[in-house]
Amino acid sequence: MKTLINIVGTVLIFGLTIVAFKIIGAKEEAPKTKISQKGVLVKAIDAKKGSTQIKMKLWAEVRYRNHVNIKAEVEGKVLEANNLLRPGNTIGKGKQLIKLDSERLKLQLTEIEANRKVTAANIKQLEVEAKTLENEIELANQSVALILKDVERYIGLVKSNSASKITLSTFQQNLIKQKSSRQQLISRLEILPERKSSLKAQLESLEATKAKIHRDIKDSSVKSPFEALITKTDIDVGDYIRKGDSICELAEKSHFEIWVKVGVAEKKKLRDVDYIDILGQKIQNFRFAQSLDNQTQSDYMIFDFKNDQLLAGQLVQIEAYGEVLKDVIKLPESALRTDRESIYIVKDGKLAINQVSYSLISNGSVYIENGIDEGTTVVTSRLNELPTGTLVNVSGR
Repeated sequence: MKTLINIVGTVLIFGLTIVAFKIIGAKEEAPKTKISQKGVLVKAIDAKKGSTQIKMKLWAEVRYRNHVNIKAEVEGKVLEANNLLRPGNTIGKGKQLIKLDSERLKLQLTEIEANRKVTAANIKQLEVEAKTLENEIELANQSVALILKDVERYIGLVKSNSASKITLSTFQQNLIKQKSSRQQLISRLEILPERKSSLKAQLESLEATKAKIHRDIKDSSVKSPFEALITKTDIDVGDYIRKGDSICELAEKSHFEIWVKVGVAEKKKLRDVDYIDILGQKIQNFRFAQSLDNQTQSDYMIFDFKNDQLLAGQLVQIEAYGEVLKDVIKLPESALRTDRESIYIVKDGKLAINQVSYSLISNGSVYIENGIDEGTTVVTSRLNELPTGTLVNVSGR
């Protein structure tokens, strides 16, 4: 008997549990569009034409506009480092970051300057030598001319038996000797331009080296190219660094690039944008570029922006204002049916469907160009698919 009672109790509990689950399940089902005797209860508005400016709200990423790696232009030991040279600190434009030991460079400069003076003096000496040779050649020319006249005169005297051939031969030998001496002077003068050119090239090389050492001495004091936020440091006092070694990384303070990731449709619309509003400032100059984003090429709209409050990596909202759409009907996006090409309207208290075309969907609104007339009652509630002719009850009317 007791066993029978236990069996009956178990059956009753099982049955009650099934009923309870059915009740709970019924409450959790999605509500369907209710159709009462008065019709489907819907929200609706009357279509009204007007003009509106396209406005798009987008999220953008703040990036550094000028983020540079400062590298050593010369090698040397780090003698000094600015106390602010730590990540997170700000340093002013032209402020010294580090100072390198330049004694070696100064010794080189002294040696180069000494060589430069010697070379310049040698060039001056060559110029004096050339002038001297030119004067000597002129005198040699005069001497040769005089002896040539004597030779010509004695040739005539010998022909007339007024002078001996021995005397003529003496004058001829003297002429040959004077011409040879003159030629030696000319040969010496001819090689001077080449020697002078070589010395000048040497002097120019020394001048260039001197200028470079001056630059290197100047570069031994490394300064910030702009007001910057220090994002990374790679050296400390006492380190020996070589040319090309990283000193630190700087980001230009308060000057950013704003990167707006855009899809194909958004990019097409943004090309016709008149201006962008960011934090109350109007921006009219921007560009489009592609960048590798998680190994995928993505399109971005990019523009420069100066602001003291922003930080790299921050997200900000921008508003892009485009062309003015005229004679369009602005509706909530919820008015579009699931096919996105038609809407429900109320005609004579019943549902009807109109095919529409629109110029833009943005920020929860759709801008209708064709398909409905001004004054048409448009259903804005999201409805399950209902047949045309269904009675409707417009809320609030």
